[in-house]
Amino acid sequence: MKVIINGRFLTSCVTGVGRYTREIIIELDKLVKPGQIEMAVPPETNDLPSYKNINVIRTGVLHNKLWEHISFPLYVRKQRGISVNLCSVAPIPSPGIVCIHDMRIKATKQSFSKLFIIWYNLLFANAMRRAKAIITVSEFSKKEICRYYSVNPDRIYVIPPAWQHYKRINYDETTLEKYKLEKNNYYFAIGSLEPNKNLKWIAEAALNNPTMIFAVAGSINRTVFSNGLKFKTPENMKLLELLKTKN
Repeated sequence: MKVIINGRFLTSCVTGVGRYTREIIIELDKLVKPGQIEMAVPPETNDLPSYKNINVIRTGVLHNKLWEHISFPLYVRKQRGISVNLCSVAPIPSPGIVCIHDMRIKATKQSFSKLFIIWYNLLFANAMRRAKAIITVSEFSKKEICRYYSVNPDRIYVIPPAWQHYKRINYDETTLEKYKLEKNNYYFAIGSLEPNKNLKWIAEAALNNPTMIFAVAGSINRTVFSNGLKFKTPENMKLLELLKTKN
């Protein structure tokens, strides 16, 4: 059976989930034989990645969510394959193998918009019931999935994130000048500016240590999160602009 990766993530800015997906595929490409796995991407995808053994194919005429839930599963069915979906979202008609990163919509549902919760409850319930296998990123997330959906733990496989991709990133000291930071004289955090990331703790630490600088790089999707961060940031807590990149 041909394995076909859901490549819709290539049309979005890189987040932690997207980075996880990219790095998993890079490592997977080193292990498989040519033609054994391919990646299907929406027609609007601009920058196609180049792999040694994994073929990347544009398919379908629909876009965005419609591509993911109509065009992509139709292509998988035509190829008599199975889909691999590494960004928590799997096509409703045939979820295949899906990686669900966490249970935020259950554990911290007050942070999300009602529409977002309804949509992801539908996606997750469908995947838990019909997916061939479920991947997650930690033993904690595995326990949370079992807790909220009563899934047989034997169906869940833990594939944790890694750090090796940082070796490919060059240090850029001009960033310090851009954000007026002094080398070795600040605390740094990176990630989406989501309420469940406990950024309020960083704000409280900044308030309690007014002579220290706390820098946080990330962005927030206000169509997903109900009321932004829900707290004011002190002057010594800098929210840095996270550059939009697809690398």
